[in-house]
Amino acid sequence: MRKQQKIKALSLISGGLDSLLATKVILEQGIYTEGINFFSGFFGESPINNGKQNTVKFSPAWIAEQLGIKLNVINVVEEFKSVLLNPKFGYGAHLNPCLDCKVFMINYAKKWMLENGFDFLITG
Repeated sequence: MRKQQKIKALSLISGGLDSLLATKVILEQGIYTEGINFFSGFFGESPINNGKQNTVKFSPAWIAEQLGIKLNVINVVEEFKSVLLNPKFGYGAHLNPCLDCKVFMINYAKKWMLENGFDFLITG
């Protein structure tokens, strides 16, 4: 008889309301979920505290604590330099989100997800 494997989700936790709600929806379905957050030097939870700095409301670490999930903080400072210096989709105007940044995070999270035995990725 084959033992049932528990489904595992990896959630990109940005510190925004969307990622908090998306993660909560998955958790309420009984799916094991961990968070992932990227520190680029410009955004993300500081890796110095390994996601334990949770005094700031709605920081990625605070959200993970509120949801009762583990937060994996990944330092991507070196890898992120190429996105800044050579953005495939160009530089954004005004305060719009950087498409290259989002593509970088999704691709990195997918690779990390597969290497660590997660079944699917969610984001807000």
